[in-house]
Amino acid sequence: MTALDIIHDPVWQQQAHQVAYDHLAAKMKNGERVEQSPRKLAIVHEVGHAIQHFSEGVPVTSIEVFIDERASQVFGHTSWGGWCTAHGGPHGWGEKKTKVASMSLEALTHAIRMTISGYVGETVLYKKKIPLGSSMDELLVSQTMATWAAEKCGADPQKIWIVCCAECAWAIKRNETAVHKLIHLLNGRDKIEGEKLQAALALVKPYEIPDELPNPSWLYGQGK
Repeated sequence: MTALDIIHDPVWQQQAHQVAYDHLAAKMKNGERVEQSPRKLAIVHEVGHAIQHFSEGVPVTSIEVFIDERASQVFGHTSWGGWCTAHGGPHGWGEKKTKVASMSLEALTHAIRMTISGYVGETVLYKKKIPLGSSMDELLVSQTMATWAAEKCGADPQKIWIVCCAECAWAIKRNETAVHKLIHLLNGRDKIEGEKLQAALALVKPYEIPDELPNPSWLYGQGK
């Protein structure tokens, strides 16, 4: 099993979703209410992915949002999901089958950012309370990859994860023009691709690490 298999393999996806649903079911049993995932939340999630992917050289061919039938059935109300189709780039995102043990630290942290950027898009761009359990599968997978990265460098996996999140937040903040253009396009349709998408992505600045990252205190109240 490779790092990217966890993202793209249907069995692993099913397991991650099941863990997420089990977690939410436990919360609901304790009296917490699982609110619907609005269309706007799905939009900013996928835009977060698109900005990070494209800024790091991963071609993005489409962004779409749709009603998540399974989540809607489980929770009893309409929940929206989405998909950012992106493959390739310097580390072969979605293409290479490299064993985790053979992946460089750079490739692993790249994979963490590719995975968690949608959730960061929610935390930065969504102006209301994020529904309980949103992006649970991607949170689980990205934190697992942070543990693998920590084994390679001896660092705290939570700190690695938080830094990757902060880097994604920085990418969103420095690409506000592209972000708002993509959101505007998705407000009027469920899928964007082709010339309209590429014209908006052309506004995205290449990925870079700033001298000082934004304080990621919005992540579970943590951050240094």
